[in-house]
Amino acid sequence: MEFPNFISPIPIHPILLLSLQILSSTLAVCYTPTASLWRPAVLPLQLIFVHSIVSSVNYMRPFWASLLGGLSFVLFLQFFDLNLLSKWSFEHNGPVDWVPSSGKKLNGATRTTEAHQNFHAKVSVIDTLWNRFRWGFNVNCALRHINTPQESKNCPHFHAQDPEYTPSRPVFLARSFLIAVCAYMTMDVFSSQPPPPDPATLFGADRVRFFTRLGDVTAEELAMRIMVTVAGFLNSYCLITGVPLLMSFFFVGFGLSEPRFWRPLFGSLLDAYSVRRFWGNFWHQNLRRMMGEPALFLSRSILHLPEGGILERYTKIMATFYISGVVHAIADLAGGLPWSKQLTVKFFVTQALGIIIEDTVEAVYRAICGKKRTPGPPAFWIRIVGYVWLAGFLVWSTPMWVYPGASRTSEGTRSILPYSVINREWT
Repeated sequence: MEFPNFISPIPIHPILLLSLQILSSTLAVCYTPTASLWRPAVLPLQLIFVHSIVSSVNYMRPFWASLLGGLSFVLFLQFFDLNLLSKWSFEHNGPVDWVPSSGKKLNGATRTTEAHQNFHAKVSVIDTLWNRFRWGFNVNCALRHINTPQESKNCPHFHAQDPEYTPSRPVFLARSFLIAVCAYMTMDVFSSQPPPPDPATLFGADRVRFFTRLGDVTAEELAMRIMVTVAGFLNSYCLITGVPLLMSFFFVGFGLSEPRFWRPLFGSLLDAYSVRRFWGNFWHQNLRRMMGEPALFLSRSILHLPEGGILERYTKIMATFYISGVVHAIADLAGGLPWSKQLTVKFFVTQALGIIIEDTVEAVYRAICGKKRTPGPPAFWIRIVGYVWLAGFLVWSTPMWVYPGASRTSEGTRSILPYSVINREWT
């Protein structure tokens, strides 16, 4: 898959293009009625922005281009959800037909709950052009919709045992600064390491396979798979954590926002004793709604699958991870990795298969042992087995995502960090 050659990228810096993309989506959601033809009319413009940003790798170092390219497609999905699927409006301060967190639909009728009514009454503001624009900008940038009825599932709180706790402004700023510095230094440690000799061979396409060449896998290669998996997820964790923390430090520090809108992105690693819980409870939920809504639309409005059935459940899971794979594949494409060399989508679809395997094994176990699902975490030994399973599954599957890009690294590859504290130099 490559972008069509007959579409020429807009010769504008990608930062400006990204700003225009956000502006066009904001104007559509805040100033047009939900049934307006202007909303679908903006869709091609959004795609042109994505294409132009993804094609602008020459403007900046590949890692930065990858971030912008992925973010551009995320914003496209956000536009698609807010304007066309969920149909958000200023008057309703959310979707016109709001779907409760259970996801159940009520025969196409307008769905309103007491919680939504109370929230709408609490935050209602005077209908002015400025208030509409500010609202539209906020909902476009609020990927998780924190502290609203539309908040994404499993968004962590500041204190796991006290969900109502919110740190004071000084405590929040100190915490944000400290964690951001730790994240930066961790990434600096990895970025400062020289690339391994002959990465094209070490991370070649044949090294992605594991079980089909098990007899040829050496201890050194297995150790490399483990290190690459740990380093890949740790770097992603630090990057995804650090950038929003720096933004929150600015916005909260200057009084433009409040700490309660900047809750942690990641949950506890101790909760990740399965593939499902790794992605659904521990990992960030920034993309959950914008991937889940198209998956829900596919399963119910297009395929008309029985609501709540096993077929609908796994269709949504598979579609959600496929969309996630496309998001990350476009980010890799923006960073200079051709689509033909990638296995990114395959990696994310594999995660969905891992969840299906888990559910199948659990169902068989419960059927044989006569166990029923109970609230709370499972037995300690089950969690230990889950941790081992998850670690093995990620070590096996992660090279699909990481190796194609790692095989192209060299001494001249520029770091994602602009300055190395360890090497005391600009990169």
